[in-house]
Amino acid sequence: MVIIKSHYLLFLLLLMLPCQLVHVLFMLTELPIISLLYC
Repeated sequence: MVIIKSHYLLFLLLLMLPCQLVHVLFMLTELPIISLLYC
């Protein structure tokens, strides 16, 4: 439950970040597809 909540909060935080910064964050992780969908 705690992990799910933290992921949800992280997602909300990402929604507040600028698009380019989100792109960079997702490129650093292994989720480039999500960054493409995000913007």
